[in-house]
Amino acid sequence: MLEPRVAALEGIVAALQRQQNTEPRPAQPQAPPEPQRARAPAPQRAPAPQREPAPAPQREPAPAPQREPAPAQQAPAHDQAPLAPRQVNFQAPPHAPPPPLPFNANLTVAEVDENGRVIRVELTEELREEALLLVEQGRESMSRLLVRSLFTVEERLERNCTGRSGKRCLDPVRLDAIKQTVFAVIPCARAERITAWKSCIRSIDSMNRNLKRHQNAPGPQH
Repeated sequence: MLEPRVAALEGIVAALQRQQNTEPRPAQPQAPPEPQRARAPAPQRAPAPQREPAPAPQREPAPAPQREPAPAQQAPAHDQAPLAPRQVNFQAPPHAPPPPLPFNANLTVAEVDENGRVIRVELTEELREEALLLVEQGRESMSRLLVRSLFTVEERLERNCTGRSGKRCLDPVRLDAIKQTVFAVIPCARAERITAWKSCIRSIDSMNRNLKRHQNAPGPQH
């Protein structure tokens, strides 16, 4: 008796299963979309405080120098005679002995300063007459003759007219006397004297440079 019932129940269950398989399945509800999270605004940096420029130090104006009032000039008394201009005497005092000649017998002292130092000399007449014989040969030959007459061999070996090339300068007082004599005997225009004297200096220095080579040779040195 149970078997027919079991078979009937199995048929019912099978029918129900077929019915479920044929029926459309209801759509599954979709989950609601998740709400979008609002992004937090980025923190804004506070602006850096602006530094106010320091005020430039104001320099106080320097006080203007006050000029002292010029002393009042006293008017000279009517009975007082004006002072005469001071005259400078370049001659040695009369009680002092005359300065010795530092050169040779071909020179004479023409002027000395307050200290008795010779500042100008003149050639003797004998040496002037000897220089006149060289007029036709020119100023260079005359200047060489006068240098040989007024300077010693030692001075000429160690010095020159300009004091260059490691040598000392020849005595400028004697050189000036030679220059004055040369242009007095053989004159030229004032504008040409500088060039003419430079030519004499080159001739004198050349003679002195060759002196060491010829100092032991007999006869006059040129």
